[in-house]
Amino acid sequence: MRLKLLSIFLALQVFSFGLWSAFFAGGDKVVIADDSQQTLEEAPISLISASALEPEAYVNEAEKALDIPAIPTDSDANDLPSLPQLSEGVQPHFAARNMTDSDELLNPIHQNQVVQALEKLPEAHAESVDEIIFDYDPASHRGYGGGGTIILRGVNMELYEFVGVLVHETAHNVDSDFLVPQNTRQASSFTDGGLPLYETDPSLDFYRISWATDGKKNSGAVNTDFVSGYAMSDKHEDFAETYAYYVLHGKDFRVMTASSSALLEKYNFMKEVVFGGIEFQTGDAQVNVQNPPWDVTVLPFEVEYFLG
Repeated sequence: MRLKLLSIFLALQVFSFGLWSAFFAGGDKVVIADDSQQTLEEAPISLISASALEPEAYVNEAEKALDIPAIPTDSDANDLPSLPQLSEGVQPHFAARNMTDSDELLNPIHQNQVVQALEKLPEAHAESVDEIIFDYDPASHRGYGGGGTIILRGVNMELYEFVGVLVHETAHNVDSDFLVPQNTRQASSFTDGGLPLYETDPSLDFYRISWATDGKKNSGAVNTDFVSGYAMSDKHEDFAETYAYYVLHGKDFRVMTASSSALLEKYNFMKEVVFGGIEFQTGDAQVNVQNPPWDVTVLPFEVEYFLG
């Protein structure tokens, strides 16, 4: 849910105080795991919720991730990439949970990939992310985002998917912490976790393109008004999937706008309100406008080009 920073972090502390204490005391395995066993199609990505922060036992399995051996050799330690420096003020804190000894060398590699991807976004968007947690449980969700925090599964994802989930989860933080109301004098008909969203919240202009209320689409909305099937889940996933498609498949998105006035409105909202005129030359402009994907984050793209 699109809860604001304070409420998310209060929930985080309540459910995992002991674990966080252990981590900050120097431990390298923090457990705040999601217990869902849903498939990719059933639940590709989610916003952080209190129920997702209940502790679980460690999962001591070595896994292969991003084509990197799960059990590195001693020589691999000399080949680890150094982390590029983010712009001043953009310094997310990195943590890990459910990490085994064989996963330890993956951490700096994941950090490097995250830093490279965040550098491609506007600085204010990257600044909305305070904490990145890598979860090495292969049964965990691929990602959670909200309230300044992102949790990413550290195994069993190709690099393009890993970056796709990161961008999607960053979008949830942009939605909640970058696009904020100018004042709270007038509540709208939209809510977030039972709390009102206010009329001066810029995100409302995006939501109202396809949504009449929190869980009800506009009467004229059709499937091709959304960039993916998952975007039809609710207004927040519509925002996050649209954001990820705008960044990672910009050329494809521009082709799709010709078939839907709603998609054109969403593209223009991203361009003018969210990205301040920046457009991305990603994708290949080859799309089936009548058959949108289920999930933007599993669409292959030229990830090396994007990160480079």
